[in-house]
Amino acid sequence: MAGILTQLGIPLSDDPAKLSDPDFGNPKGQFEDKELTVINNRILEHADAKWWYEIPDPEKIEKVANESGFEDFIRKVIAKRDNAADVWAAKDPRFTVTYPLIRPFLRNPHVIYCGRSMEQTILSLRRVFKYVGMAIPAEPYTFWATVSIRCLNYLFSLEDPLFVLSFERMMKTPERTAKDIAKFVGKKMTELAYDWIDPNLQTITDEGEKEE
Repeated sequence: MAGILTQLGIPLSDDPAKLSDPDFGNPKGQFEDKELTVINNRILEHADAKWWYEIPDPEKIEKVANESGFEDFIRKVIAKRDNAADVWAAKDPRFTVTYPLIRPFLRNPHVIYCGRSMEQTILSLRRVFKYVGMAIPAEPYTFWATVSIRCLNYLFSLEDPLFVLSFERMMKTPERTAKDIAKFVGKKMTELAYDWIDPNLQTITDEGEKEE
């Protein structure tokens, strides 16, 4: 999804050097702005939460917005991106938790929610934790369900344009998906965007791997 936006001419950072590097699970790039990832991690830390470890407490997340200096800091970060491009995007799975704090500072926000089946998400998660040598959370299904439901309930409560996309659909109908994304963001479709989705790419999930 982020790669398609890039090919449509929508930057995912005010500075390409800030984008995260490709890794074993994302050989074509992650397209996550390191500065925004740091901000999201700080929000989670202040709320005594950890990504894919502990279910964040909504009240603690909300308190972060009232901390001294938070508003000025977020305004400066967003302003840099507004000044760099008329239309820009940001991708980070942590936004499923932190977006309510970021949204008030955005102009004309549009949201693309990219989801995946619970089973495939957990298989992917297990491989990541195994790869980096970390202990797998005891209740990954509970975490996935809680965070996903909270996020979607919040997004459905907004009047902002919302496009819900599934990873499975993207792999099955790449051209249709790319065309729909282009239409949603008001951009003209390009061959580069069509060609971006690789139907053979399964990222970090092994189709043959079975959960123990």
